[in-house]
Amino acid sequence: MDPSLESFCVLGGEGFVGQAIIQGLLASHPPQRVSSLGLTQRTFSPSNYRFFRTDVTSKSDILASLRLSGATTVFHTVSPHPTASAEARSESMVIAANGINGLRTCALRFGGIFGPGDRQVLPGFIKVYHDGQTSFQMGQNLNLFDFVYISNVVHAHLLAASPHRNRFDQFSQIYLDPSSEGVGVAGEVFVISNGEPARRVLGYEPLVSLEEGIKEAVAAYKTEEQRLQAQKRN
Repeated sequence: MDPSLESFCVLGGEGFVGQAIIQGLLASHPPQRVSSLGLTQRTFSPSNYRFFRTDVTSKSDILASLRLSGATTVFHTVSPHPTASAEARSESMVIAANGINGLRTCALRFGGIFGPGDRQVLPGFIKVYHDGQTSFQMGQNLNLFDFVYISNVVHAHLLAASPHRNRFDQFSQIYLDPSSEGVGVAGEVFVISNGEPARRVLGYEPLVSLEEGIKEAVAAYKTEEQRLQAQKRN
């Protein structure tokens, strides 16, 4: 497809991750080609991206909004029932849809997502600190859990949506042969951290280190906290 004809739609575009993807798209695409689907528009960008009021739990509502948006690429960032089993079923449905009527799909798996605008991960950690609960430990402290900074989450989504990522593996010899179909992201599931598969096929490397992401997120949290405190005083 001609890149100038591409149109992007973010399902759940007013949420933490969805809005970050919206802003990432606006950095390199005209606002009339970027759409957000949700019940309430929370961000009013100077770029005036398009917003379609949509019940994201209604299939008919979603389909109607997608038709109106003219989207050629859809990012799904909302989970009405955010449980592990529901997310696993949703992921299976997305992958099973790959190849149907020309549709190309992939799924990205993340650990805890944090950064400016985060209302769960970082605020939860800071509350534990303020409440003096850091001395409590459950288990042997051997469980591993990954955290991903929001800029890296956006980066991974945009890489997955890039047309050439669906054609060639940039790190394989097959990339040198345009006549070959190559290795693509369509139909695949990627764990976004520092894993080799995401590097090899997506070309993903974190833009922001975990340490730097924590510093930026904490700074943004403190700034927002000060703003809210000033509002209360006034």
